[in-house]
This record gives sequence, C-alpha cells and structure tokens, in this order.
Amino acid sequence: MRGVRFFPTNMGLARSDDPSLAYKVAWAVGRQLSAIGFNWMHSPVLDVNTNPHNIEIGVRSYGETPEEVIRCARQALKGFKETKIITTGKHFPGRGASTQDSHAGLPIIDQPADVMRKVHLAPFQAMIDAGMPTIMSAHTAYPTLDPSGRSSSLSKVILTDILRGEMGFERVVTADDITM
Repeated sequence: MRGVRFFPTNMGLARSDDPSLAYKVAWAVGRQLSAIGFNWMHSPVLDVNTNPHNIEIGVRSYGETPEEVIRCARQALKGFKETKIITTGKHFPGRGASTQDSHAGLPIIDQPADVMRKVHLAPFQAMIDAGMPTIMSAHTAYPTLDPSGRSSSLSKVILTDILRGEMGFERVVTADDITM
C-alpha cells in the first residue's frame, strides 16, 4: 500500500493510557515526513483542553490536565527527534480554555494568571526543559498575562518576558499566522 498513513487523534492516543503510542505515532509520522522531504512539523499541540466546548483545539490536545499533555508530548518529542523532525510546541501560552476559533477573530482567554501558569504553561515548560526546538505563539489575547490586549504573537510581555525570561526558552519562536 502507498500513501501517508493516518492515526488516532492526540486525545485518542492519550485515552489509551499507553504513552508509548504517542511515541510510536510520532516516529511513524516522522518517517513518513522524512520520506517525502519534510524536516519540520508544527506539532505537538501542547494545549491543555480545559474547555470541553473548545471548537478549535478539542481532540488535537492530549488531554484535560497538564500531566496528561506532558506525558504524551514527551513521548511524541522523542519519536520526532529519532526521525530528525524539528518539532514546534503550540499554541503558546495555551488555547485549551478558548471558546472561539482563532482563525475567525482574536479570542480572549481571561483565565487568572495563576491558573495560566499552573495549568496552561506547565506543558510548555516541561517541553522546553525536554529540548523542544520551536514554540509557536497563539493568536489570542491573554489580559491577565498582558493587559495591553495584544495577541500573544505581538506581545513582548508574553514572548520576551514570560517565554524567554521566566521560562528560559532560547530557541526559535514562530507565529501561527501573522495575518490572522
């Protein structure tokens, strides 16, 4: 058989309660991408899906808790690394609490700053510590982190002060779609 093989969603992988499946799928996807000449992927999704009505993230997330997301994302990072695929953790600082699709406007996530840090930033910190080479910013405003109302993609507070300063990320930062 030819062609690209498809796999269960990230949430489906996490629900198997076998994090090694996230590794195996990432490895297989990495092999497929390498075979057709790709070396960079905008994955894994590190959003903690705390809003069950989230229309954009949903099953793209590994789960509803930081622990679930971290457990599977670590395995995915390992699988992609073994196939020499550059990975991008997204959507910083987290879109799991959203009620809107960021492709259709500028969502606002007004979770308290302590919840953002404890829940939504935790997978990003874990993956930064594990060597994630790239982080993608979210097209979303976070007034409790940056009261300016700017999208995180345009926020010095979020990208420079928090991501680089507080969290120690010194690698590549990319935007989802600067025209969103």
